[in-house]
Amino acid sequence: MRLSPSGPAVERSPAAGTADTAGGTAVAASAGPPPVEYSPELIAYYRRCLRRESELETGCRLEPGPPPPDGGSATAALGAVCLPARPEPLFSGAEDAPPLPPEARPLVRSAAGEGRTLLYGYPLVVFESRANGRGPTVRAAPLLVAGVEAVDDGGRLRARAVSRADVNPALVRALGVDSAAEAAELRRWLHRGPDPGGRADTGGRAAVPRDLEQTVCTLLARLGIERIEAIRPSRLRGTLPEPGAARGARNVAVVYPAGADADAGAGLGGLIAALAPGAAGGLRLDGDVGPRTALGALLGAPGPSPESRSAVVPAGGAPLDESGHRIVRQALRAPLTVAAAPAGAGGAELVDTVVATAAAAGLRVVVGGKDDTVLDRIAHRAGEPPGHAVMRAGGPEHRAAEARLLERLRDRVGPGRATATGTDVAARYAEAAEDWARVEDLRDRLNRIALAGRDLASLAAERRSMADTGWRPDQLFAAGGSGPQHWLDRAERALEGGWSGAKHRSAVRRGLGVDPSPENLRKLCWAARVERDWRGALDRRTGAAPPDRLIRDLDAALQRHRASSAALADSAAERRVARSRSAVRSRLESLNWHGNGYGPAAPAVEAAGAAAARPGSGRLLTAFPAWAVNTRAAGSLPAEEGLFDLAVVVDADQLCVPELLPLLYRAKQALIIGDPVRPAPWSALEPAEDDRLQREAGLSPARLGRRGLAYTRDSAYDAGAAAAAAAGRAPLWLEERRRGRPEIAGVAARHCYGGRVGVLSRPGERPADGAQAPSEPQYAPDPKRSGEASDGFSENGGRVEWRHVIGACEPLPGGTALNRAEARRAVVAAQQAETGLPAEARPAVFAPVQPQRALLRRLLEGRRQGRGIGVYGPADLLDDEGDAVDTLVVSPVCSGALLPDVLLERARRADTWSGALGRTVERLIVVGDRAFWRGESGPLAELARSSEAGSGPVPATAASATLCRVLRESGARVQPGPYLHGYRADLRVATARGPLLVLVDHAGTGAELRRLAVRAGFLAEASGERVARVPEWRCLHEPEAVAAEIADGTLRAAP
Repeated sequence: MRLSPSGPAVERSPAAGTADTAGGTAVAASAGPPPVEYSPELIAYYRRCLRRESELETGCRLEPGPPPPDGGSATAALGAVCLPARPEPLFSGAEDAPPLPPEARPLVRSAAGEGRTLLYGYPLVVFESRANGRGPTVRAAPLLVAGVEAVDDGGRLRARAVSRADVNPALVRALGVDSAAEAAELRRWLHRGPDPGGRADTGGRAAVPRDLEQTVCTLLARLGIERIEAIRPSRLRGTLPEPGAARGARNVAVVYPAGADADAGAGLGGLIAALAPGAAGGLRLDGDVGPRTALGALLGAPGPSPESRSAVVPAGGAPLDESGHRIVRQALRAPLTVAAAPAGAGGAELVDTVVATAAAAGLRVVVGGKDDTVLDRIAHRAGEPPGHAVMRAGGPEHRAAEARLLERLRDRVGPGRATATGTDVAARYAEAAEDWARVEDLRDRLNRIALAGRDLASLAAERRSMADTGWRPDQLFAAGGSGPQHWLDRAERALEGGWSGAKHRSAVRRGLGVDPSPENLRKLCWAARVERDWRGALDRRTGAAPPDRLIRDLDAALQRHRASSAALADSAAERRVARSRSAVRSRLESLNWHGNGYGPAAPAVEAAGAAAARPGSGRLLTAFPAWAVNTRAAGSLPAEEGLFDLAVVVDADQLCVPELLPLLYRAKQALIIGDPVRPAPWSALEPAEDDRLQREAGLSPARLGRRGLAYTRDSAYDAGAAAAAAAGRAPLWLEERRRGRPEIAGVAARHCYGGRVGVLSRPGERPADGAQAPSEPQYAPDPKRSGEASDGFSENGGRVEWRHVIGACEPLPGGTALNRAEARRAVVAAQQAETGLPAEARPAVFAPVQPQRALLRRLLEGRRQGRGIGVYGPADLLDDEGDAVDTLVVSPVCSGALLPDVLLERARRADTWSGALGRTVERLIVVGDRAFWRGESGPLAELARSSEAGSGPVPATAASATLCRVLRESGARVQPGPYLHGYRADLRVATARGPLLVLVDHAGTGAELRRLAVRAGFLAEASGERVARVPEWRCLHEPEAVAAEIADGTLRAAP
């Protein structure tokens, strides 16, 4: 799914039409994209993409090799060999096949034996130096690379270019370029023809079409790479960097095997192996596997639905709102469920609840994700056995931790120890089910009240339009004695004609005094229907319990259910473990026998024990049904189709599509969770190369694109959303955000998520560290209008501030730019903000493009600071917990005119700002050109305009406008749309008892009604003013009565 920068959600699926259902939003399935069958061609395509990715995204690791015989400097290492001191041959176009030094022969033989491509690169850039088991290791990557092949020329090796020169994607990614468009622009700039006055192309295949020295120096400056020595292609340095070498560029050309840097490869080798059909830990595909697994649901294979679970009782103690519980219910019922989890909307709580619910129900569940830190936190929150626990799977470190945990469990749950019985578990389940039934009943009652209010508002508008034409249903049917249904029946029969019709026409004339002409009878039918529906809706609304009381009861019921469901989860887990003591002992023996980094046999048999020590599919998974694994290490789990009942994929927007396949193959159902505005993860492959690989595999690029299965263009979330929509269901959204200041979170909700997220954070509350908040947050005023200094923070302590800076925006290669003046002011703002923060708070600076971030880092390194101030971009702030920042200073870069199109496009995209705004907790400072941004669209445009006016544009509704007009006609002083403490009231009315904030109730669901009540409480607490909620229908139906109640102080919060 993608969202427009400031508009509503736009689904990529061709499905059309939506309807609310109990399980979520059902989408009318269309003929749409056909299923992509379980084909060897699809798997082969993904494996080729991954291999190519592993080649492109890795640099060279320079581990010390044997010392030179003459005792001189090293020219070869275990990871690369450098060319001798001579003019650079390939990129300058001087030679087509330069000779390689004799030391290159072992490296060439090794690469050929492992099937690796050889790469040639210049100049060499060092990222880091660190120690490993064999001594210091230098990790490096050339700036420019080209594929080469080693050819034997009369006993002498030569390197012949087989591809053109390109900017090294491994280096570009390591330096923080996080946009595929930005990287593509860098490549286009490199391959563009020579500048006027530049040299002509020499015709070499890998030659750079510009002056090589000038091109390299420009790119080094663009990427912020320091030159350790002079970069002179006319005379290379013929030695490799020494251990402990400083970071930066060196005048060295190297040949190295692609994919040799295992650290940079980030586990792609394990993923490639996990996709190998028939291999150990790989997929075992046959004609019947699709319908039995979640992978079949992803690819559109028809098959039976999973076992129906009509009574889903959520377990665990994590707090969730209505939208979260709806996702939990569908995840345990549907083959494939996709959850849209915006930043800060409770994705972690959703995962905890789904895992606990599945485990308590006796289901096997596996959680997969890309970030091991996130998976570790999931396991940590679950706790340790004998209660509910999530076990980690993966490498030796996880198996060692598993063994230590099992040993502690063996000691705690032994024979003779008291454990939960089946009767205890049944009693806990009955208690949790009873508490959950109470929660659902209260939510249903609130829903009925909200629906009645929505009907009344619609009918009130219709009654007013009738009154404008002279028809007053309330007076008309009161005079007639009988109810509107009686007169509706008579009017319909009167319209039928004949003798009977004449009798009813006469009754209408006598009883209502209405001339029974056909036109009047049709109007009478209309009025009778409206009045009948009005009275019924009014009875439902006024006859129900007060909403405030139901909301208080609901909060109490949720607390009771969280306590009872947590006890259920722990009791069920304790019983499972107690019944599986022998499985625990067998697993411990297996781990110790095979070593796995734990027992005494570890050094000898680790390699052989990795496959044998996978958790078995029998009693151990019964004892511990919940596991977590990195998606690139899914091969550490048994390669058994449908091994788990449910797979939960977290942060799916950060995963490429093939990372889903091994995990979904091992599960019968799947829940895919991701941020809907995040783009597909950046791949080193170019889209054109991706299309070529698809065609070579016999696949249709258009068909894969419609199914969201393309390697470079789609994320795992995209694939899941397309599959769910094609099956008739749109993604379900988490709809509440309770973290961060509402002034900041509200901007993200409106502009990044199309208004789909309701903000319910307490004004002034700091969820993490309790920092003091100002009493009256407002936007800082425009210094041009108020005369204040542009760097001044608003006197009342506002938490969203714009510091106006006009800096020269310097366009750079790659469709980006640099704003030096803005960067300097942003660093000053960050240091000023840092001084007032608690010791544990986390300040940061954000910029949307890599050159600005590189400059910010250099400026921060050159200044004294009390703590580390992080510098981040759109691809960095991805995790709600680990990436949350307390104070964020934004340097948006753009200023003036004639900016690169790529930069402008990125500045307008929702995903550029969603992470920054969504994960800022306490304070936001924007340092930039206010005049430029107020003419744009999106979140920064709102902030720029709001900082001048003191509040954003007032969104008037028909109900609030009607009430405002009547109040002013009565002489009251009214302020429409006041913006206070991050929330907007509809009206602020001056009364004899002081100001009154009026919130018009437009709620159409019980959840919206509850959120309105919570916001009213927050506003009353933060402002110290009285707050009243007025139903929309009363504002439309009886605004005069509401105005009178406001004037005399008798207005009720709700009927």
